Amino acid sequence: MKVPPEINKPAPGGILICGRDPGSEEVSVGKPFVGPAGRLLDQALSQAGLRRQDVTVIAGDERQSFGRDDAATGSSYAACLAGRHSANLLVTLGQQAAYDFVPDWPEHATAIQDRRGYIWQGVTGGKVLTTLWPEECLLRSDPSGIKAMLLGADLERAKKEANVRELGRKLLQIRVLS
Repeated sequence: MKVPPEINKPAPGGILICGRDPGSEEVSVGKPFVGPAGRLLDQALSQAGLRRQDVTVIAGDERQSFGRDDAATGSSYAACLAGRHSANLLVTLGQQAAYDFVPDWPEHATAIQDRRGYIWQGVTGGKVLTTLWPEECLLRSDPSGIKAMLLGADLERAKKEANVRELGRKLLQIRVLS
């Protein structure tokens, strides 16, 4: 089921953060990233000096033409969003979102950990930073919290890469796609 986006006063030049496959809590509530993975994402955003209210969150699933062009229309959901929001950077959460947005990303790659934190040219022509899927940080044994810290560090890099600066207590827009 498609979960509607969470849009908080879009501003040009921000970050789109994209994940995939909303969980049962997200589908039930009708908002992206409201379950345990959402709480972890909120912590990672905070680590990066960002707030949830500065972010637009979108949760996509396998039935959407997400990053790669839809064969029938020649366009993608991501291209429409990136164009509408004038994002400087797209951040993908996890392997599947990276596959959707980064050309030549191996469809069945298993090691997002080896590819996280890098900037790639995306299918929409803009910059893409790949990072861990918050749910992955919760599903796999990570007693030291290293994966969660890496997610936060990647969001810090995204903030710098997109030139998101603090304006008093208000930050420029961050967009989260999931």
